[in-house]
Amino acid sequence: MTHQIFCLGIESSCDESSVAILDNDYRIHHLLTESHLKCLEPYKGVMPEVVSREHVKHLPLIIDKLNHQFFLSKVSFITYTAGPGLAGSLLVGANMAQSLSIIFNKPIVPIHHIVGHQLAFLLEKADLNFPCLSLVVSGGHTQLLLLTSPLNYKILGQTRDDAAGEAFDKIAKHIGLGYPGGPVLAHKAAQGNPQAHQFSIPMSSSETLDFSFSGLKTQAIRVWEQGILSLEDFCASLEYTIAQTLALKTKHALKQHNGVKSLLLSGGVACNKKIRSIMQKLADEYKIELHIPDPRFCSDNAAMIAAAGMYKWLHASNDACSKQDLIKPNWFIEDCSLF
Repeated sequence: MTHQIFCLGIESSCDESSVAILDNDYRIHHLLTESHLKCLEPYKGVMPEVVSREHVKHLPLIIDKLNHQFFLSKVSFITYTAGPGLAGSLLVGANMAQSLSIIFNKPIVPIHHIVGHQLAFLLEKADLNFPCLSLVVSGGHTQLLLLTSPLNYKILGQTRDDAAGEAFDKIAKHIGLGYPGGPVLAHKAAQGNPQAHQFSIPMSSSETLDFSFSGLKTQAIRVWEQGILSLEDFCASLEYTIAQTLALKTKHALKQHNGVKSLLLSGGVACNKKIRSIMQKLADEYKIELHIPDPRFCSDNAAMIAAAGMYKWLHASNDACSKQDLIKPNWFIEDCSLF
């Protein structure tokens, strides 16, 4: 019988305080998440100082609640998001991990936030075939990566300015949908006509696999201010254009890299139904598998960090773990050793 290993995962890179207990079969025993979006409503955006204070307030309460449900002394190690993210928020989670490490005499394993998103598929025990093309789409990141295994990757393209989720939220804020406006925009889009206005697809004539959304953001704001579209049609047309942009670059990547067997879509924006639908059509066209984690594992959560930490613990040398900086707010995925 395989010895059962437990890990404690902590995620605090932005505006969610999240803690999870995971075993070596990637089974979630506990997942507790406290969102701080409510306290950000007056600011209509992320305020680093505000969310840092919320993490200071809520993470100890979540840990205390978890400790009444699970003896934390049973965990083999503690894993946490070391970056990228907001420095203050990351530091709260890292200090919590370090404190628990001292209290329970357990090693700590730092995890890159994007790796957490990519390895979220482990939580659903998906049989992902390699090589795999991975598209990570979130509020702060839009990246295409080629994975030959969960531990080996190559950056193919990434955003040169705004991320897709950032564009959604900034445009939604400008047209009065509040913060975070992306989900509200998607709800309005479902009631509109995606062909009502034809926005330009950013970098559509370029074979590069990089993304750019700042120009589309400017274009969309100008169109909105002209008052020629209903709210629903505007949102539907914008959502469709962003989805088409992601699909176009992904299609270029599939053409440039023969032999890809699966497509992985992850990150908070992967919750968007239009994007999920268009990526499914692309996977069907190329006759490859598409895997998108359940929406609860697409948005920031400690279970995905615990899954990445468990994979690292089981399949990679942990000698390098103690050599990492406590946090790396600007931890670029292409210039560091993730495992």
